[in-house]
Amino acid sequence: MLLENKVVLITGAASGIGRASAQLFAREGASVIVSDKNVKGGNETVDGIVSEGLDAAFVETDVGCMADVEGLVSACVERYGRIDVVFSNACHYPMGTATELTEADWDITMNVCLKATWMLAKHALPLMVEQGGGVFVITGSVHSLRGFSNYASYDPAKAGLLGLTRNLALDYAPQDRDNALHPAPIDKLLWKDK
Repeated sequence: MLLENKVVLITGAASGIGRASAQLFAREGASVIVSDKNVKGGNETVDGIVSEGLDAAFVETDVGCMADVEGLVSACVERYGRIDVVFSNACHYPMGTATELTEADWDITMNVCLKATWMLAKHALPLMVEQGGGVFVITGSVHSLRGFSNYASYDPAKAGLLGLTRNLALDYAPQDRDNALHPAPIDKLLWKDK
């Protein structure tokens, strides 16, 4: 098992990439902190993992809120004593052009996609460095690499994540590994309404 005795904290784990990743991390031996704003989905993710005899716990988190992110990191350390992997996966993407989106649409997308990842880094990386290192993974997107019509807030947020990943990789290279994944659309519930 690749992650035996490791602790993984993952955001946006109530469905989609987050849920599948949480399941895979647990199957590879990790203890997993599943976080999401969606309590029902988050608990379903944990229940599925635990039903396989594996270790996971749910922490309800609004990743756009500094106090919640601090609480998430603290809950992980309180339960497991360490964090080996952070997977910043939460996202929000209202569709619309620059003139169609509201300020609230813009703000929540930036908070959940970009600011949340910075807050996770701010609070988790010092702990990871202190314990000798770790891995910080960010879910970017093909939207990080090129623009798409009707994603006037999501594309810039994901492009910002690419820049943040590069910065983290440079600043923490001796103590931490920082990577971004850039998936294309996947079959998940969020797409059913688009």
